Amino acid sequence: GLYPIDSEFYVTDSSGAFLHPSFGMAAEVASFGSLAGPSIYPTSSYAARLRIDPDPAWYAILAVVRGIPSDRIATAGPNVSWQKGSGSMLIGEVGFSPAKAGLLDDRPTSEEKDDFEPISKLALGLWRYTPRFPELVAVSATGAPLLTTHWGAYFLAEQTVFRVPESNRALAAFLRYGFTDGKTNVLDYSLSFGLSFRGPFAGRERDNFGIAATRAHAGLQGRAQLSDELGAPLSSSAETAVEMTYWAKFAPGVVLQPVVQRIFNPGLYLPNATIAGVRLQIAL
Repeated sequence: GLYPIDSEFYVTDSSGAFLHPSFGMAAEVASFGSLAGPSIYPTSSYAARLRIDPDPAWYAILAVVRGIPSDRIATAGPNVSWQKGSGSMLIGEVGFSPAKAGLLDDRPTSEEKDDFEPISKLALGLWRYTPRFPELVAVSATGAPLLTTHWGAYFLAEQTVFRVPESNRALAAFLRYGFTDGKTNVLDYSLSFGLSFRGPFAGRERDNFGIAATRAHAGLQGRAQLSDELGAPLSSSAETAVEMTYWAKFAPGVVLQPVVQRIFNPGLYLPNATIAGVRLQIAL
């Protein structure tokens, strides 16, 4: 059926409160193609997906998804079939939970029933597209574009590092790193890390405060292409964003989330910028 890969792959729960897109599906994967290429929010495509849980602490997921690069989107159709030679994207992930394996001391602090579930995951992932794509700027001796496979891999880790005793208030940390072939995609790697504190104040256990940073780095061919399109040298090889946010439920069905972001080297050539705003969620 229709399946967004970012519902299960490359996911860290502790980064979910942040608004910068790279804390969802990482930039080096999301930046290739559009709509169904890759199949992520807000538009997904058909896929076949297999998940195996041999033990509560281990899992493995494999998916084959319709893949459409950006230069084919005009002929992509309704995003519900493998038509017009769009090929496929294959992605797999293996994960492990140290807490569920009993490697961490997360026992209840009292004899009462404790329903606290710590965040605890390590995962490795690998993905590739089946078609071959032109490299960004490299050409053969005859001037024809070189064709290569677009692929990448990633590592992620997240863990509850502190818990207020006998409560659901806890601090979690996350780290994510992913890279690509660096020839068919402007970005060759991204790095994200941060902290998320659920229930930072007594009596506000559902609130969430977070601070995190993400860095997207352009490869040699990516920088050459961007510089050529700009008509001038780039001022940086990477764009970095630092975000601080607070998610708070003020009334039944009403959530306010103020956010501040500082963007360093936007687009690899623009001056640093600051973004501030408030997100309002209303559930009726």
